[in-house]
Amino acid sequence: MKKILMILTTLKKSDGVASFCMNYYSHINHDKFKVDFVVHNDEVYDDYRNLIEQSNDKIFVFPTLSPLNFKDIKSQFLKILNDGNYDVCHCNLSNMAFIYLKLAKEKGVKERIIHSHATKFSDSKLKSIRNYLLWKIGKKYANKNLACSNLAGKFLFKKGKFTVVNNCISFDRFKYDFEKRKTFRNEFGINDNDIVFACIGRISKQKNQLFIVKNLAKLLPNSKFYFAGSNASDKYYEKFKIDLPSNCIYLGSLDKVDNLLNGSDVLLMPSKFEGLPVTAIEAQATGLTCFLSDKITKEVNLGLCSFLKLNAKTWKEKITLGKLPDRVSGYFEEYDIGKQVKKLESIYNEEF
Repeated sequence: MKKILMILTTLKKSDGVASFCMNYYSHINHDKFKVDFVVHNDEVYDDYRNLIEQSNDKIFVFPTLSPLNFKDIKSQFLKILNDGNYDVCHCNLSNMAFIYLKLAKEKGVKERIIHSHATKFSDSKLKSIRNYLLWKIGKKYANKNLACSNLAGKFLFKKGKFTVVNNCISFDRFKYDFEKRKTFRNEFGINDNDIVFACIGRISKQKNQLFIVKNLAKLLPNSKFYFAGSNASDKYYEKFKIDLPSNCIYLGSLDKVDNLLNGSDVLLMPSKFEGLPVTAIEAQATGLTCFLSDKITKEVNLGLCSFLKLNAKTWKEKITLGKLPDRVSGYFEEYDIGKQVKKLESIYNEEF
């Protein structure tokens, strides 16, 4: 049995990297692969915790990511490596490879993966510089480069080699379901003729929800805008709450985002940067029309996406309330988790 140590920031249900890791984890062959987790946040989604514990795997909660905690992080990680005898160290934190992959190499972990999930190091200029410098130190300890898209791979690895492992979904869950649509719209008192826009993602500067609130919601007062995603206790979230007009509804984090997608008519994603947003794949699986910022990789387009420059005039001109395409479920093998998990398993099985 191959032993994998998966490193990420959090196992919160609303985190995109956590969703990627747990989606693959839930489909991997547990008779052949044991996967333990290192996280830096003790807020673990119950469904994730239950699945990991049922598979007899472990979650190690480390101190918050901070230079003040690096000494403790190193100490705890060394203990895990000494006790665990891992074959693979799969690091989803490029700015922490200088600790995790360095120690993994020193302790004889043969396969050391760095995985790119974004196209920027941070929202903040100072943090971007810091993370870039840490990445420059840490990258030499990896011997396998993965990315969620070609754009994310080229951002982090430049001209170096990398393998794309797609952010995948279960198409059975996200196929268009008229009964789910009726249930969602009845719950919120939405009429058959109402146009519903969905905007899904944590409330943050990166996801850029205020762009929708300021430029579209007030322009289309008779439409409804539903926002779903975790909130952060920062200035952006506070401003988002204050600026919400009456036709904007914030749903918080959702366990069943498929209900919102089925109940909506259009997905809006004005992100300032992304790796490959799985929400756009889920939306297209339900046959939903998608308007995305041109900062998002075109790889996500499976036939229902339009990419718009991030200026108010363009979005106001392009997003009209004309006739929308008939809803038809989509299927795309390259984003089917049941098919693509075999690719990740083969990567873990490579000899180094």
